[in-house]
Amino acid sequence: SPSLFAGSRVTRVLLALVVVLTLATLGMAGYLWLDDEDPAGPARVREGEIAVPADRPIQLPWSDAQAAAEKAAESATVALATSWEDYDEQLDEAVALMTPAFGEKFRTTATDARAGVLEGKVEIAVRVVAQSVVRANTSQVQAMLFLDQYTTKQGEQEGTTVSPYRVLVTLVNTDGGWL
Repeated sequence: SPSLFAGSRVTRVLLALVVVLTLATLGMAGYLWLDDEDPAGPARVREGEIAVPADRPIQLPWSDAQAAAEKAAESATVALATSWEDYDEQLDEAVALMTPAFGEKFRTTATDARAGVLEGKVEIAVRVVAQSVVRANTSQVQAMLFLDQYTTKQGEQEGTTVSPYRVLVTLVNTDGGWL
């Protein structure tokens, strides 16, 4: 009895099917290769961003990312709160929570603001009302913090002002923890 695949027509159909499947495979491979969006590559990461894929911005276990966001909230509360009574000590505490390079910039800015804080007898308290991880990898975490700032001045403009604002904080993973 003749075999099912013995005819020339069946051979041509099978050959055409193999060619179509091969072309489809090559086309898909080419598409994936050309459309490979990997923002983790150094050429595609913009300054100030963390190297993570666009489709998976958090590259840490969620509990680790949340712990880093909590550290960001604690650090921001210390760094952004101040009092005219112990301004220099609070500045030292804040800088201790920062990388050396950022701490130096922060100290310069805070030193420039020092005279106004002391003269106005300014008290600033900060409360984090919400926080979220924006991007995270094993070496850096960006957290968005939503804050309420309570500013109290003595003298002619005496009173407390409440200002809600948000800040994007980038933490760096160091031997001493997240800074």
